[in-house]
Amino acid sequence: MSVVGTCPKCGERVVGSNGTTVRSQRIPWHFWVFAGAAGIYLAWRLVQGLVALVT
Repeated sequence: MSVVGTCPKCGERVVGSNGTTVRSQRIPWHFWVFAGAAGIYLAWRLVQGLVALVT
């Protein structure tokens, strides 16, 4: 099964043992925490670089 819940060979949606279609996987919450922290860090480094250029 692929990440989006389809069969990698035929592309059909995968059906679970109870007859319902399988949901796609979600990105974990801690990835978004890391991405936000990295964004804040890079924004701060940009501010520091601009201040260094001006002064």
